[in-house]
Amino acid sequence: DNRLDSKNDLRRTIADALNAANLDESKASNLVTLYEKTADPEMKLPIAMVMLKHKDPDPRYFLILENMVSKIISVDVPDIYDPLTPNQGSGSFQRWCATTTINLPINECAEKYAWAPARKIMLASMSGDRRFLPIFRKCLSSEMNPIWIACAGGLISLGDKESIPLLTNKIALSGDKTAISMLLGFDDLKADQSALDLAKSDEALLKTIRQGMTLRTEHQRRKVEGETKAQ
Repeated sequence: DNRLDSKNDLRRTIADALNAANLDESKASNLVTLYEKTADPEMKLPIAMVMLKHKDPDPRYFLILENMVSKIISVDVPDIYDPLTPNQGSGSFQRWCATTTINLPINECAEKYAWAPARKIMLASMSGDRRFLPIFRKCLSSEMNPIWIACAGGLISLGDKESIPLLTNKIALSGDKTAISMLLGFDDLKADQSALDLAKSDEALLKTIRQGMTLRTEHQRRKVEGETKAQ
């Protein structure tokens, strides 16, 4: 249907495209039409991700996502996370919201400046485009926990083992113990050892890390067995 009467129609159409198992020529053409039809940059982002994922050479798809990530990490916002009060949010973030935004409740401030930007970064990560590696590495210098975590996820999904020392250092400086297990995603001996080193003062966390390593090995074994049986 070439008629899109509302943004909801466009959202549904994009969602259908994202859920498609394969992007054939017809679907690709429809997405290009959607991209050009909507003037809302927010709506263009998931389309750009899909087109990059399917290796479309049009430079505008990479550029809109790269500019989006650059804009997010250029905003100086205090971290929402406080390791001393992980379930309450940091006092500095709450004060920043109170003084910077006008009549914006704390939960809406958190959504606008922490969670929504992190989800946008995940779109760039989902594209599988390695051109995002430099900006994801730069993003690790962000103070905002959900944002640098999203960028770290991008580095891991792209298999950027060169960033292991950077991420290890960032996790250590942040004090966010919940992020340590992310290092296991690299499936790398140095990353595994970094995770164990970061968790060494916490027996419960060490146990969790070791369990994660065991589960990863078991998953890989089952995957190999499945592939062998399929041959």
